[in-house]
Amino acid sequence: MDKCEVESSSASPSLAHVSGCPSSASPLLPSPGPSAPSGGILQLAWKRYLQELSRRPLRTKALTSAAIGKDVLCPLPCNSRLYYPCPKHPVPSSRAAGLSDVVAQAIISGRYSNVKRTLAVACFGFLYSGPSAHYWQKFLEWLFAGRKDMQTVLTKVAIDQLSYGPLCNILFMSFATLVLEGRSFGELVAKVKKDYVGVQLNGWRLWPLAALINYRFVPLEFRVLFINVVALVWTIFLLLSAKRAQGGGPVAVKRA
Repeated sequence: MDKCEVESSSASPSLAHVSGCPSSASPLLPSPGPSAPSGGILQLAWKRYLQELSRRPLRTKALTSAAIGKDVLCPLPCNSRLYYPCPKHPVPSSRAAGLSDVVAQAIISGRYSNVKRTLAVACFGFLYSGPSAHYWQKFLEWLFAGRKDMQTVLTKVAIDQLSYGPLCNILFMSFATLVLEGRSFGELVAKVKKDYVGVQLNGWRLWPLAALINYRFVPLEFRVLFINVVALVWTIFLLLSAKRAQGGGPVAVKRA
């Protein structure tokens, strides 16, 4: 494969620009030349991210999914499980990652204390969430190659929300129950039978709209990043809302 080729024909010119391939001026990066501004640390970090995304897309998305995303704690006091979405409250579905776990622990308990859990959910993001989302987005792009009309976008959303999304939820519920909580396979089966439908219905409160925006407006190479950022922001919003509802103190979450 030629080094100037990016993930698909829909890749944005920003990546080609970063990798040294000829393209039109990128809206994301300053044009090269002695007069180009040096930029701050965020601009330099974004430029480096684009370079890595162009050269090593799978690894970059895996690392991104490990670093950011969402936590899976129910933000309201109830008898729900600790490690995956509560069927009673609209925590979005399971794109777990390290930064969101740190933020969630700080918001919920008022301090950060469980490093092992953060590493565990980061590993899940690195080994499954990032790579699976990378190949899933590429598969959908291949399946509907060259088609960008609204009907195609809605078809992508439907396929995504009826196949990949539910699979992610069931896999994360399994990981959370067996690995994070250390429970038995029999307990996992019982939880899936009891809670899965509610978990999935709550996920559909957010993710169909997010998927619509993603497939309609976001270039292919940035779709995994978009999913991670949406999930992180939405979870923080829910946790802060729950904290305000309880008077600003730590959010009380009970174990099952």
